[in-house]
Amino acid sequence: MKEISLAIDTPDGIVLIVGCSHPTIEKIVEAAKNTINKPIHLVLGGTHLLPAKDDQIRSIGVSLRETWGVRYLAPVHCTGEPAFALLKETFGDHYVYAGLGTTVLLGPKITVKAEAGQPNKEAMDEGDLRSYRDAMLRGPLRALLGGDKRLARAQQ
Repeated sequence: MKEISLAIDTPDGIVLIVGCSHPTIEKIVEAAKNTINKPIHLVLGGTHLLPAKDDQIRSIGVSLRETWGVRYLAPVHCTGEPAFALLKETFGDHYVYAGLGTTVLLGPKITVKAEAGQPNKEAMDEGDLRSYRDAMLRGPLRALLGGDKRLARAQQ
């Protein structure tokens, strides 16, 4: 499976911007690291973990952090709420909230720029979670997500 990703060589390491990671996020990270031969500072984008089981997500998160040395992770869209929660556990304060319209500030510490006087976000806030869950429970992916049970677990 082919996919285009953007690897930016920065003084802090590689900033890797991915689309939906269909070939797997680990293979994309591996290719970038082997090609540029520098640490991966940030992975930003879709990780295609929406259909993954919780144990797979945990394993992938640990692999990104431990095996591939990813310092910061900012997952979006096709990652899915259960994976957001599990990856936040794995990356702790190196997990970056990057919702629609978020400006990510690069540097030794990855942060986000607050827009229009809004506070910086480090994770999905309650409003984001409510609207995301509502959309997922009504949408065509409900069965894939395991219905109410899996989303309820992610809520805890």
